[in-house]
Amino acid sequence: MSTMSTEEIYKITDIGELDQIIAHCQGRKDDMREEARAAAEEEIAAIAEKAGLTVAEITGLRPAVARKTATGKKPAGKASKAPPKYKDPESGKTWTGRGKPPNWVRDHVNGGGDKEDFLIPESERKGVGKGDM
Repeated sequence: MSTMSTEEIYKITDIGELDQIIAHCQGRKDDMREEARAAAEEEIAAIAEKAGLTVAEITGLRPAVARKTATGKKPAGKASKAPPKYKDPESGKTWTGRGKPPNWVRDHVNGGGDKEDFLIPESERKGVGKGDM
């Protein structure tokens, strides 16, 4: 996607084209946040190692739990695995619809498609949801 000025974006009159730009920008924003998070984790780990400590020793929590409790909320119990809701017919890969969309969904949406194009019919969904335990 080429670089566009704010003025050029405001001249766009096609909603579909704007949706594509928004999806592209959101995907880039998500990528940047993930890169920043990973860099911060590496920096924190390096500081801890330099001090002869582990991240867990500094925070008093396991790293994954520390991240979840940064909001001050108590970590939730282990969630059950959700059944897939979307499936890529080309690769056979699936996605539950939770969390960051996989590249095959994001690319399709950026190309003007809809994630619902990959929706698995309710009657065909299988998984280990709470009702299946």
